[in-house]
Amino acid sequence: MDDDQGTGMEVLEGGLSKDLTAEQILSANDEVVQPVEVPEWGGRVWVRGLTGAERDLFENSILEGRGRNRQINLQNFRAKLVVAAAIKSEHNKSPLFDDPTHVHRLGTKSARALQRVFDMAQELAGLNEQDVEQMTKELGKDQNGSSGSDSL
Repeated sequence: MDDDQGTGMEVLEGGLSKDLTAEQILSANDEVVQPVEVPEWGGRVWVRGLTGAERDLFENSILEGRGRNRQINLQNFRAKLVVAAAIKSEHNKSPLFDDPTHVHRLGTKSARALQRVFDMAQELAGLNEQDVEQMTKELGKDQNGSSGSDSL
């Protein structure tokens, strides 16, 4: 039984990994934290991956309306994700942005700097363009039975 090239995954004979128990999954430390250098802001920002529940909250934050009137609002999309993922430091996992006005204010900062932090937050959250497209398609189906892919 070997470690799969430093991934921490135990590999059994024949190249298969072991089956996990519910307790092993629930007790695994799968938190990821990464620094992002932002020269425009004069330092670095610590970014962490989101939990499944936090990602759901983020995705819900870009939806407006109810029922058949739901739409995706991408206004301050990048700022919303950065606010959700930025933390005070590597060892202090408290949110860096804790004021409701921070999303709007962060959205007024340099697009280049914001994009740099957003890219890391997006990677750590496992969020990609296809995810946003899929949400849009699903909304479109809810609204009128079509794909809705032209609604962005």
